[in-house]
Amino acid sequence: MFRRRRRGVRLAPLIDVVFILLLFFMLTTGFVPWRQIDVSFPVPGEPVVPTELLIVQVVEEGRAIQIEGNRYLTDDASALAAFVGERPEAVFAVRGFPGMRTQTLVDVVDRLRRAGAAQVSLAKTES
Repeated sequence: MFRRRRRGVRLAPLIDVVFILLLFFMLTTGFVPWRQIDVSFPVPGEPVVPTELLIVQVVEEGRAIQIEGNRYLTDDASALAAFVGERPEAVFAVRGFPGMRTQTLVDVVDRLRRAGAAQVSLAKTES
């Protein structure tokens, strides 16, 4: 007599739903704007002018830095700019902590540059 046909899963509505979800997430996702940090290297043969070297120790998982015994929050741009403004020719050597994330290091260097530090370098971490 009548044979029942097996019904399978129809894929057309599923593909529509997936496409709508993809479109939704693409339109609602916020993209982080990329910034670049200028890195300058010494020119071979150029005379080296001795300048003041200040060790910047990153503490509290990158939420603060310590310079010459003074502690500064990395979010406090005005205090950091005031300190950097007193020493415009100084070299700020950033020293991290073991296991520090690269993004934390980049954030500290970026905040020092925004505060007006013309020369920012990296220092070897203490063993």
